[in-house]
Amino acid sequence: MARETSAERNREDLDMDEEEFPGTSRGNLLLLIGGGICAILGGLYFAFTVRYMQRADPGAHNTKPKRVSLLGLRWDDGVAGPIPYDMGDNGIPGIFLVREGQGLLALEQTCTHQGCAVSWTPNDQRFECPCHGSQFDKQGNVVAGPAPYGLYRHRLSLITNAVIIEGRV
Repeated sequence: MARETSAERNREDLDMDEEEFPGTSRGNLLLLIGGGICAILGGLYFAFTVRYMQRADPGAHNTKPKRVSLLGLRWDDGVAGPIPYDMGDNGIPGIFLVREGQGLLALEQTCTHQGCAVSWTPNDQRFECPCHGSQFDKQGNVVAGPAPYGLYRHRLSLITNAVIIEGRV
């Protein structure tokens, strides 16, 4: 009768485990762990990508109308503002009024990339975001990214020597 070595006993133990749990091995365990990690990272990547592509503060539609007198506004190359616009929880920094032919256009000061406050640059005839460099033309259209959309427009009504600014279009 030959003596059984510890290596042979270990092999038998491993074979017995394989019979009790078919298809299990260290390789399969590593594949399972690696696949789980990849799934988690893929989900996080997807979530951040979707968040990046969403418009900043999409819920700012329901606002209280604001009456603004046109007499005291300082116009700079057809643009006045930013005019403070209190929206309660949504916190829009302000509204720019832009002369368009015979009418007016109300553009929100919020950049559509990450929600920073844009400013009017009369020398370049553009709205510029100081955070990530997005640029918008006088009508609020994107000229240079990373902003995915143009500036938000607001409804407005003209009355004698004043405008009433309302929520987003």
